[in-house]
Amino acid sequence: MQTSRFEVLVMQHAAELKKRYAEDGSDWIARRLWWQQRIVELLDTMQHWLSKLIQNHTVTLSRSIAIIADDELGSYEVQAGEINLAQEQLKICPVSAFVIGGYGRVDVDGPRGKAMLLLCATDESVREETRLKSAEWMLANPKQHQQLVPLTQGTFEQMFVDLFGINEGG
Repeated sequence: MQTSRFEVLVMQHAAELKKRYAEDGSDWIARRLWWQQRIVELLDTMQHWLSKLIQNHTVTLSRSIAIIADDELGSYEVQAGEINLAQEQLKICPVSAFVIGGYGRVDVDGPRGKAMLLLCATDESVREETRLKSAEWMLANPKQHQQLVPLTQGTFEQMFVDLFGINEGG
């Protein structure tokens, strides 16, 4: 069976890409696995913070698979999440492992707005491997994206209330 011109072209391009990425020296597979694990950990943490509300059936947190296409990492699967409160949803959508000033971005879309979570280095003065290991999730202020605060249970709860439009008065 003869190889078509199209197949030859695609195979040549694939070989060029493999060579370029090999020369780059980056371990893109390890980087992708690390990013995928950080998303799982983020969803696990959210589930922990919501555990009492999940146990008493006030909210649910479900997970699904999403596909991301990054220039360096190619197309790959990641976990995405959805928090349900009555008939409304908060969608947790990984966007990319590459963002300016960080190591990944996850968008959180709710019925009353959006928020952005960025995985950021805590100390830019250390080596890259150390920065990756110490990276933390930061919450971008929806009104001023340059203002980042650490994602803690408190900031998560405030984001949850804001994005669902929950008022203390009712």
